[in-house]
Amino acid sequence: MSTKSAEGTGARSLNRPGFDGDIDLTLAYRDANPKASADDLLSSLRVGCAAMLCSAFPLSVPVERPHIVDAALEAYGRARHKAALMLLDRLPVLEEALLDTLR
Repeated sequence: MSTKSAEGTGARSLNRPGFDGDIDLTLAYRDANPKASADDLLSSLRVGCAAMLCSAFPLSVPVERPHIVDAALEAYGRARHKAALMLLDRLPVLEEALLDTLR
């Protein structure tokens, strides 16, 4: 866990799990859109996770354009998949951290 302040968002310093950027981005959106409900802000984490998990890129490249697959694209695909699974695994912790911040 890291201790990080969300500068510019009015958030206090928090002990938060990884993916601080997701929470910071949500808080920045709240600051720009103060009428956004807590439920809408919370659902943005779920939507972001779902979008990452459902995206076909770069997994579709070997099927659609196999000639451009190289080691860098394969590494990117593996890293992206790993990050998506980490986000899914940490989603309950992230949601709780965001709820704590919004209170």
